[in-house]
Amino acid sequence: MSWASSGPAAMAALAATFKTIPLNGEVRDGPEVGDSAAWEVITVGYVGPDDDTAVEASSTPGGLGMREREQYTVNCAVAVVNGDEDIRAARQRAFDLLAQCGLRLAADPKLAGSVMKAEISSWSLREDMATGGAHARLRFGVGIDAFTSA
Repeated sequence: MSWASSGPAAMAALAATFKTIPLNGEVRDGPEVGDSAAWEVITVGYVGPDDDTAVEASSTPGGLGMREREQYTVNCAVAVVNGDEDIRAARQRAFDLLAQCGLRLAADPKLAGSVMKAEISSWSLREDMATGGAHARLRFGVGIDAFTSA
């Protein structure tokens, strides 16, 4: 019997789902090298160089040859830079993009059939004023409930 996690398919589906969100930037699948001039970035399975944990998971044995149930969190982020140094605008836009991520998950909670359920399960906000303007970064977890393949 073989065993395989739903994680890779779920992460690919998350990136594809988030790529339908209109933004002034890009969606990155993991720590991809992207457009350094992007004002808005959504990342899947990567929140920044200071935290390299893409996914945190646990599983429950199915027993009697049944598939295991896995529950995991895919760590993602929304980053917004506001060149006018308007932190309120950067923060609001970050939350608007997070809301768009949540709407996309609510519309397809099974991620094209790769999982049983996906939803935003946590978030945290970091704000900075740096060269180039105000920066708002929302780290968020997408909680996944799925079965492994057997």
